[in-house]
Amino acid sequence: MAIIRDISERKKTENEIQRQKQYFEALVDTSPIAVVTLNMEHRVLDCNPAFGELFEYSKEETIGANIDALVVPLSERGQAEDYSRRVSSGGLVHTFTQRQRNDGSLVDVELFGVPVIVDGEQIATQILYHDITDLVEARQEAESAARTKADFLANMSHEIRTPLNAVIGMTGLLLDTPLNNEQREYA
Repeated sequence: MAIIRDISERKKTENEIQRQKQYFEALVDTSPIAVVTLNMEHRVLDCNPAFGELFEYSKEETIGANIDALVVPLSERGQAEDYSRRVSSGGLVHTFTQRQRNDGSLVDVELFGVPVIVDGEQIATQILYHDITDLVEARQEAESAARTKADFLANMSHEIRTPLNAVIGMTGLLLDTPLNNEQREYA
């Protein structure tokens, strides 16, 4: 005796789930934003290529590492632990900070930390790092240009005011002297 079941609907559902999984993996993998997924012990489960490019780590060096030990400068560890606690308890983190590359250099980043919740239970954490180095440099250049402009205007104001005061003073003295009508009109 043989039992035959039609599993075409189940296969169709499995194919759709696989397709959606590939779609979302492609979105993360091609994102220019560095994305890292952590387990509840703050160890790296996965990261996208942008993470490796930004922080100069291979995927092999990253997987299993503690994220704070990997990219957080010593001076920022306390704050980073606070962020980790906040996200681990279901909160969100959005801040501007610096993180450390593999070579020790610092990079300015906009950081987003979000819990990954499935069926009402937090199973992981996802952190997104957006490199804002160019924005920070542009802001510093704009602030420097504004300071230079203000200094220039202050100096020019002083440079113009001093001789102008002399001209006004001399004109006042000249007007106090006997002048003919034409001279007085010119003065």
